Amino acid sequence: MLVQDANGRATKAGAEVRVYLTGTRKLLGAGIVDTGGGYASQNIAPVHVGLGTDAAVDVEITTLTKAGRKLMTLSKLTPDRILGRIAIVKTQ
Repeated sequence: MLVQDANGRATKAGAEVRVYLTGTRKLLGAGIVDTGGGYASQNIAPVHVGLGTDAAVDVEITTLTKAGRKLMTLSKLTPDRILGRIAIVKTQ
């Protein structure tokens, strides 16, 4: 999952991504958006979560804004929409 700002720039370092089995609070995976790589470099590393299920998932993304933490939820994502792809999420 690649988290971007509303303009499509990868400026959401520190955003938290959590993936739950739809309709439950069963956590399938989580990660933090990291744009740091090494000395004097930067990369755009998506958060990788291995689903291992055919069921739909809910994704919660928490970003930091000037006003504080902001929560965004994507509900009922099915594997056929995201399997083998990088899901790009644009936040405000």
